[in-house]
Amino acid sequence: MQGGGKTVRRGGMKFTNFTSAATTTNPLLDGSKEECAKLEAHARKSLHDLKQYRVQRRGFAGEVRDLKNREKALSIPKLASCDTTRVELTKRLHDLRANCLLDQ
Repeated sequence: MQGGGKTVRRGGMKFTNFTSAATTTNPLLDGSKEECAKLEAHARKSLHDLKQYRVQRRGFAGEVRDLKNREKALSIPKLASCDTTRVELTKRLHDLRANCLLDQ
């Protein structure tokens, strides 16, 4: 550690010319009763909306989970009649073209 010295100085952040003018008034008590009632109603509505959104989110999460499980369960069956490869089809290309041409 650098520059410590052997004593601890306390109160380094104090203002030297500061006079305490703190008041002990509650800012919530300054409003009227009508304003307080409006704020309480708004808080109740917000809490109700929050509960609805949580229920909706829970439902969506359940749907996503179900869809992921259904996706895993789905399987595309392999067609037995489509065992031909690209090489085999390329070899047959000349014959297929000849069969497709119309006689004029």
